[in-house]
Amino acid sequence: MIRPVYFHYADHMPSYLAVTRLIPHAEHVGTSASSYAYWDELEKRWDGSADLLILEQHIVVHDEVLPQLEACPGDWCVFPFGGQRHGLGCTRFSAALQRQVPAAAIRARARRQCPHCGAPHFAFIDGPILDALRAAGYEEPCIHAPSVDHLPA
Repeated sequence: MIRPVYFHYADHMPSYLAVTRLIPHAEHVGTSASSYAYWDELEKRWDGSADLLILEQHIVVHDEVLPQLEACPGDWCVFPFGGQRHGLGCTRFSAALQRQVPAAAIRARARRQCPHCGAPHFAFIDGPILDALRAAGYEEPCIHAPSVDHLPA
């Protein structure tokens, strides 16, 4: 089972429309409360109970995203965007991977973090995730095609 979550902090209408049309059961999660809200919300869902599909507000998904991810046995799958293969824009992490790489292991690798709680800053979440995955033996994600569209910030 895949749990799609659309993380957003501002209006990006093309992204919103694509998600609501193609992945209507996606959970919509606002992250504008603070620079650390994205991590707080992601950490709540990084529990290993289901595959987690991260959809970011600046990504426009297409109709191949969900079918390909549902059919893929990979633990870490990415639809690249804007030349990036490790960004979180449209990424699935299996439940098994989440259990092997718990959120605490990611938080511990935060480069820029909240001075009060240690949560990673929203702009630096992908790095600690990549570091934690590599430390656990995950070298590269399964790359899917075609790429998803990337909206300007």
